[in-house]
Amino acid sequence: MKKSYPLLLIFSVLFSLSTLSAQSSFINEVNYMASDPTGRGLEVAGESGENLQGWSVVLYELDGAVATVEDLEYKLIPSQQNGYGTVWYEMEQLSGGQGIALVNPSGDVVQFIGVGLGTLTGITATEGPAAGMTSEHAGTQLLPNQSLQMTGSGVELLDFLWSLPLTFTPGDVNTNQTFEGGVIGAIVGGLFGYQASGSNNEQLSDNQINISAFPNPATNYLRLQRATTELVQSTLPVALFDAAGRLIQRTQLAQDQDYLELNLSDLSAGNYFLRVGEGPAAKVQKIVKN
Repeated sequence: MKKSYPLLLIFSVLFSLSTLSAQSSFINEVNYMASDPTGRGLEVAGESGENLQGWSVVLYELDGAVATVEDLEYKLIPSQQNGYGTVWYEMEQLSGGQGIALVNPSGDVVQFIGVGLGTLTGITATEGPAAGMTSEHAGTQLLPNQSLQMTGSGVELLDFLWSLPLTFTPGDVNTNQTFEGGVIGAIVGGLFGYQASGSNNEQLSDNQINISAFPNPATNYLRLQRATTELVQSTLPVALFDAAGRLIQRTQLAQDQDYLELNLSDLSAGNYFLRVGEGPAAKVQKIVKN
């Protein structure tokens, strides 16, 4: 028997996601190897007209201790592409083997990444605004004239993935990046289009994405399995949100992978939302954690 989400749940999630989208700025590019120390720094992307005064960047050592705090100076994000843009901030003290937390004026950590080989397994912050959080590995820079960049299509942090090092583009839209559409619209569409069969094996599918997620409800793990009939396999970004729209886990199902397991053992019981894919084609499914 098919069933739809109760309207109260839908509007609750839409409200949470609209709150999330109101804080759309994110770290978009990092260069920690520039030959000239003044060329080291990071780029922040977001909606044009946003004032970044009051935001800050907290650098972390490998042991999770705070290395330094940098308050971002007054800069307005320009309109470079479809109402979104980027600004560059120089940070001479930036180096490989560090964690970088972007903190909004309310003191919330919007993004926590690690750069360099030493951060492959993540840095767990022991103090400061990111205390208790583990960084996402953004990559390792290879040459001074290259940088770590977000690529993909959308307008939100979750629409993009860190790529292999590319030619340095400070203050410009990145190589292989387009600002358009976005994850919020995709999630809204996914919620209204969601139907459950009542079984423990739910499926996310369209012409591009044909993935089963099970068991649901889940206890310690959730398995994502590609359909055997899928003709063309591609790498798919995977994100798990809590009921308030906060990002809990982020990974990807590689092109050569048939399945992926998400570890849910540390999560509290409740409702979560799984997002597979990116942009308008992304699919979203409600996951119940026991």
